[in-house]
Parts: sequence; structure tokens; C-alpha cells
Amino acid sequence: MNKLFKVISVIAILNLLGILGFAGWMFSSGRVDPGRMMEVQSLFGETIMQRDMRVAAEEKEAAELLANTEKPLPPTALTTDERNHIRVEMTQVDRQRKARTEREIENLKASLVRQQRMIDEDRVKLQAEQDAFDAMRARLEVIEGADQFAKALSVLEGLKPKDAKASLQVLLDDGKHEQVVSYLSKMDDRIRIKIFTEFIKSDNQLAAQLLESLRTRGLGAAPNG
Repeated sequence: MNKLFKVISVIAILNLLGILGFAGWMFSSGRVDPGRMMEVQSLFGETIMQRDMRVAAEEKEAAELLANTEKPLPPTALTTDERNHIRVEMTQVDRQRKARTEREIENLKASLVRQQRMIDEDRVKLQAEQDAFDAMRARLEVIEGADQFAKALSVLEGLKPKDAKASLQVLLDDGKHEQVVSYLSKMDDRIRIKIFTEFIKSDNQLAAQLLESLRTRGLGAAPNG
């Protein structure tokens, strides 16, 4: 009996040494580490039934998630009529775009023509005004530059305002408006105001016209009442 017990003990010790040696070899060869030991423990800690139930639950959850995910519709092939209809619509759009562009170009051209015509008209008007001004200055130089003009002016300034106004009225009646304005513009201010007073007594409108003519000559003299 003792001999049998010794034999069993020796066999058990040899098996234990074998297991320990195998475990040491597994660790030394890098095949086992603490992390893998935890995985093995977790693997054997779950029964086969529990694993099957967990796998089935995960597969069901994945199927529901996939079913709820919106899937893109597969492209539908167009028929010949549909393709022709699309071509017609695209052609109409291109024609409308081209027509709109052509209208915009024509409107722009018309606007440029109108603006150019207005510029030309303004240029002609300005040139006519310049010519008229130059002609007036030339006439004034002839009128005011003559010796007789200075003498006539001196005579008018020596007359009574009523008589000077009457003399100038005769010249106005003869159409010599510029000559009258030239006399008034060259007069002494006090004499001119008195003569204007006489014009105002007889004809307010004529006095206003003469005053405006003086203003355009660069002399703004207003009569005293």
C-alpha cells in the first residue's frame, strides 16, 4: 500500500512539473501574457448557452440597425421618350438663355446709342452757345471800343435820369438792346440806379430784362426804389 502511494505521488509530481514546465515555456515563448490569460478566463467564464444568446442578440441588433438605415434608391433607366423629352427641354432652355442674352445686348447697344446722341446734342448746344457768346463779345468790342460810344455815354450821364431813360428807350425801340445794356454797364453806379428807377416807373418787365442783361455781363446792379 505504501509502495502504491509512493508511485502515485511520484506520478502526480511529474505531471505537476510537466504542467509548470509547459506554462513556463508558453510565457517565455511569448504565446501567453496576462492579457491572454484574462481572455481565456473570460472565454471559459461564459457558458455555451450564454454565448449563443449573446451572439443572437448582437445579430438581431445589427439587423434592426441595417433595416432602419436609409438606402439609396437604385438608378432607374430612362426610356427613349424620356430622354428625348429631356433633350427638348434642354434645347428650349438654351434657346431662351441665348434669346435673353441677345435682348440684353440689344438693350445695351440702344442705351449706348441714346447716350451718344445726348452727348452729341449737348456738344452741339454748347458749341452754339460758345459761338453766340463769342459773337456777342465781338459786337460789344465794336460798340464799346468806338470813340463815339464814350462820348455818347458821357452825354447820357450828364442828362437827367428821366431824359436819359427816354433816350435809351428810343434805342430799345430801334432794336439796339445790346447797345443800351453797354451804356448801362459802363455808367456810374449812382446814375445807373436812377435811370433804372425811371424804367421801373414806366415798365417793370423791361427793367427786369435790362437788369438780367446786366447780370449776364458780370454786373449785378439793383435799382433803389
